[in-house]
Amino acid sequence: MGAKVTIITSLSVHCRIAKTSLTLEGFTFFNDYDDGFKDGDDHEHFRSEFKKHASLAISKLITTSAKEGRPVTCLVYTMFQSWAAEVARDVHIPSVFVWTQAAVVFTVYYYSVNGYGVSAVTAAVAVVTVL
Repeated sequence: MGAKVTIITSLSVHCRIAKTSLTLEGFTFFNDYDDGFKDGDDHEHFRSEFKKHASLAISKLITTSAKEGRPVTCLVYTMFQSWAAEVARDVHIPSVFVWTQAAVVFTVYYYSVNGYGVSAVTAAVAVVTVL
């Protein structure tokens, strides 16, 4: 039986990273807002529009899959798509945050965000790199 993984991304991202335009099994693309990001574009506007259109595409994929008898059982996202957890809640499925950076970067981020200061970050990084 096994698990089926579906990766959803914008068509412009796919075109930037793929050497071919072939459709790969397990990949889904959305292109409702797909001019890509260009130099000089407003970052906040782009992020806002990307979030809106990607959220709709993900929600549609999840509901369509359920209607076709292939329910999505978990939504996995990274730090740049934290809004995906909201989509998962809206369609009543669990979501999981995956930290894709190295453990050292996670440690630096954790200690910095929680106000431990530079000395704690330095000590924590030393411990992580020794292990």
